[in-house]
Amino acid sequence: MHKHRHDRRYYLIRFLFIVIIAAVIVGVLLYLDYQDQAKYPETRGTMSEGFGDRATVSVQGKQYYVRDGIFSTLLLGTDVTAESTSPDIYRSGGQADFLLLVVRDSTQKKVSLLQIDRNTMADVMTLSILGKEAGTRKYQICLAHAFGKTRQDNCQYTVDAVERLLEGVTIDGYVSMDLKDIPAFNHAIGGVDVEIEDDFTAFDPAMYVGASLHLTDDQAALFTHSRMSVGDGTNTSRMRRHRAYMNGAIAQIRSLMASDAEYASSLLDSIYSILFTNLSKGRIINELNMIYSYDLGEIQTPAGINIKGSNGLVEFHVDEDRLIEWILATYYEPIEERND
Repeated sequence: MHKHRHDRRYYLIRFLFIVIIAAVIVGVLLYLDYQDQAKYPETRGTMSEGFGDRATVSVQGKQYYVRDGIFSTLLLGTDVTAESTSPDIYRSGGQADFLLLVVRDSTQKKVSLLQIDRNTMADVMTLSILGKEAGTRKYQICLAHAFGKTRQDNCQYTVDAVERLLEGVTIDGYVSMDLKDIPAFNHAIGGVDVEIEDDFTAFDPAMYVGASLHLTDDQAALFTHSRMSVGDGTNTSRMRRHRAYMNGAIAQIRSLMASDAEYASSLLDSIYSILFTNLSKGRIINELNMIYSYDLGEIQTPAGINIKGSNGLVEFHVDEDRLIEWILATYYEPIEERND
């Protein structure tokens, strides 16, 4: 009899413990959801959304529908050798030298690509030496990746800066890779075909102007990472080489996917260890398979001008009107005015 009371007490305590743990978990999830809503209120500007109605946004006094079926992924190529000289761990994440926004539109079955200059002046969240957010400042957008204690922080601050640059659009995921891992990526896809437009013969005699090459792994590293010691030494020229490499990589991957239905999965398995992402393997594979079958647009770059800043560094200032045109065409759909 005594034992039965002890057993009932044991199971009652265990049940109450489980209930308390579940309540704590639910409370934490609700708090995090509240924090997200507080951090990103109405990220698409002046928006209205009623039950059964399409979301709308007001841009420059005109009303637009928010397009259905949009999924945006930011690709980051980072340079950890360009880390901040700051000794604290909250501002030493290195720079994002390559930024490519991939916007998949499943309604129109097309993909839009926007390459963002690392020197683009944007509102970047800064952190204090204690790691607390200290508000945004106009910096080169590549420096957004320097802030934060973890790689997740580095990537998210970069995503946030790009979202602000693009007038509050939503970026759903990110995939980051250190540029030192380009040889491994190049090896995984079997090399890339490019035309050499800058003189690399100081490093490799085969990389002369006008050469058509299927890049080896070492050549791929030179082609994508070199800047100051090649051509005119500008980031604009390196961005051109980045586009050439990406176009070659896309062509190579699509060709391999055409001959092997499981190629997207096997490719991701081979390079997953050099990637850092907030997307699951399954989601990335699904995106690759959809992009393969969609109309893939040319890589676009925002219009703008380069100037030398007061600190002597190059600053790229976007043409905001032209950028808004791209945003509207990609993310929004005009609401036709009716004459009643």
